[in-house]
Amino acid sequence: MRKLLIGSLLALIVLSVNSNLMAQKIGAKAGINISRISYSGDGDLVEMAKDNMAALTSTTFGIYLNYKLIPLLSLQIEGNYDPRGNKFDANYFGYLFPEAIKNSTSTIAFDGEISEKLNYLTFPVLLKANLAFFHVEAGPYIGFLLNAKQITKGSATVDGQAVSYDKEVDSKDNFKSTDFGIAAGAGMTFNLGPAQLMAGARYM
Repeated sequence: MRKLLIGSLLALIVLSVNSNLMAQKIGAKAGINISRISYSGDGDLVEMAKDNMAALTSTTFGIYLNYKLIPLLSLQIEGNYDPRGNKFDANYFGYLFPEAIKNSTSTIAFDGEISEKLNYLTFPVLLKANLAFFHVEAGPYIGFLLNAKQITKGSATVDGQAVSYDKEVDSKDNFKSTDFGIAAGAGMTFNLGPAQLMAGARYM
């Protein structure tokens, strides 16, 4: 599994800590992930997943340690809880639950939501350039898959009869246990006395 697109909108709170060796900042952050994942492999199910998916919005949070290297450059190490996934439209229903249409002679109408939700623990290592109130950052990251679930909430009308399809299936085995790549982003910093507030966007 590879991510096709993942974006993070972050609001960060930073607390300053003095060090005899170098300036350090410890921070906690929270924000929003807008993510899509892509699927590899052959078959109708994979093709339907590609054709009928949309971005999933979720909440992310984490902590980081920022080391000042030179006045305008720092190294930032993070640990983040990072949910990702997709939403699917109603056309995907028949491929997830073929037993519902096996003996059906009519069109199925599904009313509800189908989603794939993956939770990662990610560790970016970013080189950060600080330019007055503006910063840019980039670097590698590695992520470890904690769990994955395929969730269906709604009902389907099959041959004129309503059938509930509220299901939650463990799908962790369908995805790679690790993910790695490059993260890049930009943002602004606002001083709040001894602390700082940062807001920015990141692409992974």
